[in-house]
Amino acid sequence: MIQVKDLCFRYGDEHQSEHNIINNINFSINKGEWAALLGANASGKTTLAKLLCGILLPTDGNIQIAGINKNTDSLNTQIGLVLSKPQEQLIAATVEEEIAFGLENMRLPSASIKTRIEKILAELNLEGYTNRHVHNLSAGEQQRVVLAGILAMEPDCLILDEPTAFLAPDEAEALWHIIYDLNRQGATIIWLSQQVQRARGANRIMVLNNGSLVLDEPPDKALSHNHPWEEWGLNLPPIVDLGCHLAAEGFKIALPCFTVDELLTDITHEKCRVD
Repeated sequence: MIQVKDLCFRYGDEHQSEHNIINNINFSINKGEWAALLGANASGKTTLAKLLCGILLPTDGNIQIAGINKNTDSLNTQIGLVLSKPQEQLIAATVEEEIAFGLENMRLPSASIKTRIEKILAELNLEGYTNRHVHNLSAGEQQRVVLAGILAMEPDCLILDEPTAFLAPDEAEALWHIIYDLNRQGATIIWLSQQVQRARGANRIMVLNNGSLVLDEPPDKALSHNHPWEEWGLNLPPIVDLGCHLAAEGFKIALPCFTVDELLTDITHEKCRVD
């Protein structure tokens, strides 16, 4: 679905700046994948997301979405972007107006807009919020409204840039379950984070470090002690780290384990015993 080849980006006049924010990146993402794109602050994650969406244009290299070259001055409407601060994406007064905004720009008939709004409100547990003022909602509710507005436009891929950064733990968990369900229904997900635990649910882990793609592996290989996580400005979550230690001691554990329950299930399983 997404193909990135020799992608480079630098801000300002390319002849005045010698430092690439994105440095010769190559990767492809297939439809239905969930890729966790990890990296410390200033690693280039948000810049890459904006390049994929068409908010920024490459300095060099090529981006293709569904086989079509997207190195143009138009937004990539096949990709929806959710930022960490929902307030930055809310532009209307009420929930209904917020969701309708993108649909109206797509010039859909009024009946289709109404149908899509009702459908997405039901899917994201926002029924009854139609006339609520968006700025009177909690951060978690606002993030769901932003997500609803994007999903209503039916993008082929959803990019989430630290979407739980300002949410309470219960709201963050609720949002994760929504994204999990969307992916299981076939949605392509790219989740950007500086927290490795946000890779939970992904079937692929990518790491950006100083604008370069330094890791691209499935979770069972990526989340191990074989990589310099601290050098990249990242840390393995304690429960993932413990699972790696136990696996190194000979316990037959299905890595990675992101929760205590997952680890306990493996440890107490008869096949987990050390030979």
